[in-house]
Amino acid sequence: MANADDLLGRLPVAGPTRAANRRKVLLAVAIKSGTQADIAHRTLLSQATVSAAVRELAEAGLVPTAKERGKVCLSGVNDVGVGVHLGFNHMTVVARRLDKEFDQVTSRVSSEGVSRNWSRALPEVRQMIDEAIEGTGRHRSDVFSSASPYPG
Repeated sequence: MANADDLLGRLPVAGPTRAANRRKVLLAVAIKSGTQADIAHRTLLSQATVSAAVRELAEAGLVPTAKERGKVCLSGVNDVGVGVHLGFNHMTVVARRLDKEFDQVTSRVSSEGVSRNWSRALPEVRQMIDEAIEGTGRHRSDVFSSASPYPG
């Protein structure tokens, strides 16, 4: 399983502010590719800061250079991003390969939620996650994590 810190480890050491900015930009791009202006808007960073971070990410091979594409997207990373919503009466899992467009997702929905007891819901959530990941053509080991690991 790749995570943001593994990917950022490919970059030269930076001070805490610069490292935090790189992380914000990398996670924003993992969530949804876009122009540098779009990423600046979503991260609340200045366009100059985003431009510097994108340049460093491109040098590390994590995003294509500006000459290769108009949008900033992850490159050489075919991990899967997974989102899980646990509701009282429903559960939803969405999975997307990070090298694909934002709207190319696989989802699984259950009309039963955690109201039936977490210990009964957890196995179904695990199965939904596995099915959604399989729907992307990838495997559980390809899940990209920005913070907490997959509950498996």
